[in-house]
Amino acid sequence: LKGRPWMFGQFESTILPAACHVLESARIRAGERANPIQVARAISAMVNSNDGDNGVLVGKWNGKYEDGTDPYKWSGSVRILEDYMRNGGRSIRYGQCWVFAGIITTICRALGLPCRPVTCYRSAHDTNKSRTIDKYYDQDGEELRGIRGALGISDSIWNFHCWNDVWMARHDLPEGYGGWQVIDATPQEKSDNVYQVGPTSVEAVRRGDVGLGYDTAFVFTEVNADVMVFVEDPRSSWGFRKIDQDTSHVGKLIVTQAVGQYSEEPTDKDWEDITHLYKNKEGTREERSSVMRAIRGSGSAAANFYDQPSNSQDVFIQIFDLEKCSFGKPYKVGVYLHNRSTQDRTVKVVLSSSSVFYTGVKAHLVKKGSGQFKLKGNEEEKFSMEIFPEDYMSRVVDMCFMKNFVFLSVAETDQAWSSEDDFVLEKPDLNLWVKEGLRVGEIFNLEISFTNPLDLHLTKCEFNIEAPGVVKPQEIIFRNINPGEDVKAVIPLKARNMGKSTLMVVFNALELFDITGTKKVSII
Repeated sequence: LKGRPWMFGQFESTILPAACHVLESARIRAGERANPIQVARAISAMVNSNDGDNGVLVGKWNGKYEDGTDPYKWSGSVRILEDYMRNGGRSIRYGQCWVFAGIITTICRALGLPCRPVTCYRSAHDTNKSRTIDKYYDQDGEELRGIRGALGISDSIWNFHCWNDVWMARHDLPEGYGGWQVIDATPQEKSDNVYQVGPTSVEAVRRGDVGLGYDTAFVFTEVNADVMVFVEDPRSSWGFRKIDQDTSHVGKLIVTQAVGQYSEEPTDKDWEDITHLYKNKEGTREERSSVMRAIRGSGSAAANFYDQPSNSQDVFIQIFDLEKCSFGKPYKVGVYLHNRSTQDRTVKVVLSSSSVFYTGVKAHLVKKGSGQFKLKGNEEEKFSMEIFPEDYMSRVVDMCFMKNFVFLSVAETDQAWSSEDDFVLEKPDLNLWVKEGLRVGEIFNLEISFTNPLDLHLTKCEFNIEAPGVVKPQEIIFRNINPGEDVKAVIPLKARNMGKSTLMVVFNALELFDITGTKKVSII
């Protein structure tokens, strides 16, 4: 995993007044401020602004941020909360889930609530309370949206989603449900008519006890929903038939920052796997029991689709799995086929590759291809399509997430199969250097270096720099960069206070954005 550092800055002098202002704005009565349940729930509501309450951040996910700040340009909480207070408590534009989680961590810690950010990879959003994620396709492999009568057709799976764990006792719940509790400020759905989530007992999520408050069913589906796949079928009474049920796709990995470990190398394992706190081991009797308990607890019709017999599956299929690809390099979408029967099979394959927002929503189709051919008995075959940089460069969006998709059907047996592979176009890291033995009040040079991986000029370049307690957040405009250039920038900074901190730098240009680097510094 390649993490993104965030500067929480909860000890900065401006943060506690900002946190108290958030509580004031939430209109929590004085007697409720001793109740961590009420305080945490109010914070999850007030960090977003979707209820017209002048919350801290406006959420936006469509890629159009001209009237504010691109979410990926933020590198810490201090600048956001300072701007919020300087703006008279009016909402700052814009944030997405990791920004909301960063702000919640800072506010909770400033108020004395133990809090940590959490990232769930392949986080689900169930829109019809079925406790499943439902995907629908036509007979040509096109995903369907907006079909009346198709339950859960607006469900989605985010590449990742960030929320927070807060530690507290839960005297309002049965014994054993205290400890880590989920709160989430990302405005996805309303709870009690307000965009808020939690506090949700992590233990209740693990057990599938979705009837316990607050919002346990919502969090359960985020981490452990099954994916139901349906394809159009004119012979079906409701127009579709189930072709697949994936019980392990959602909640692939849940992590947080490991205590006492921080690495300047983004590939180092400075994270802790906490998946086991949220769900039992995938596929075990305990895990399946918690899923069925949640399904039964919801009264969902999805239970009717469990254990349905499937059509003959004598063609084995496996999608080419890409974890990452270097930005500016070609990649392939493809599938491996093996006809395990002795009879010929007529196979139709549809391949596509698209850029996607991290919420799983398709941004742009990059390339699509299809073919139909005979697969002889016991024959093996590969079918692939290559995507070149010129195909995708103008179509990538925030964070460079891509999705390869394969849909396959077999004429003789009605076998249908679909799969998708999410990966990221990986960009270079910034290398940072400062001299040792920095002193308070000293002006020092920060040296930044990286190589432009593109055969393009980089324009409108800038560095955003932040180091809580050491350097005030600032934005540095930089010159245009040549194709393939080895870049070196020297930026003078002033050490404000004694102590240890972490410098974080984010580079952005029109053609290449969200390049990050960190460096530990010590001021004496």
